Amino acid sequence: MESILDFLIADVEQTAVIAMFLAFGVLWVRKKVSRKKAQADMNDTAIAGAGQAPATPVADYGIPEQSYSNILEGQSNGISWKLTSSVIVTEDEGGQRSVSKRHTLWTCPDVRLPTGTFIFMQPVPGEYKYRPDPKEGFLGKMVKWVADTALDGVVSAYFGDKYAALVNLDGSETVMAEGITNYFIRSSVPDTARRFAEGPAGELIRQWRGASQGFDHEEELDMTHFLITDDGMHAGCNVSMGSEEEARRFSDFCSALAAEFKKVL
Repeated sequence: MESILDFLIADVEQTAVIAMFLAFGVLWVRKKVSRKKAQADMNDTAIAGAGQAPATPVADYGIPEQSYSNILEGQSNGISWKLTSSVIVTEDEGGQRSVSKRHTLWTCPDVRLPTGTFIFMQPVPGEYKYRPDPKEGFLGKMVKWVADTALDGVVSAYFGDKYAALVNLDGSETVMAEGITNYFIRSSVPDTARRFAEGPAGELIRQWRGASQGFDHEEELDMTHFLITDDGMHAGCNVSMGSEEEARRFSDFCSALAAEFKKVL
């Protein structure tokens, strides 16, 4: 999958009809994702401690769901962190249970950007090829609106709705960093983002994605997204940790990145 901008802003003049179609599609998907996210949040409030315990089932179009979460807190590389690993299990009308969503969110309050600024990193397969932002004019504005809406959906799905209003195309730019070409990087502080990505952090990410880590869901883990804001650093992926050992290894990796980020502030 290419980055959201890669897909939406190539050949703007030829995308007016596509943009209109995508606008309705994105809004429908975002509404559905938001509803499921709200239900998951309701379930999470019923989960206490680090143990795995089911929350009260909720209904989505008549299909009951249960959310299971594990919360782990610790410190690595001089960085304090919290990891929440969740699984949502759906039961159909015949009583068949299946996992409908897995998610892990790692957070660290020790590294922060100035208020209102962000660095967003989205993994892409292969090498990311730079494309400029949409042009001015009616078609450009339409494509930009669709791209922003889709970007909101990605940010909300990985990090929570409250960050969607922060991560926008306006006031930010795409960052091309030497040595880390398989990430789409968007930031309102591009110089800081470039120093981070071109430093030791970039090498850590290359090593992490380039080698087998032995996790239960390795492919999904390689698609970890990163977001750095004024309230800390966040790493999100659509996978649950298979064990406490996996959670700590993933946290060690993320905290090593956070430690490197502190050096470029």
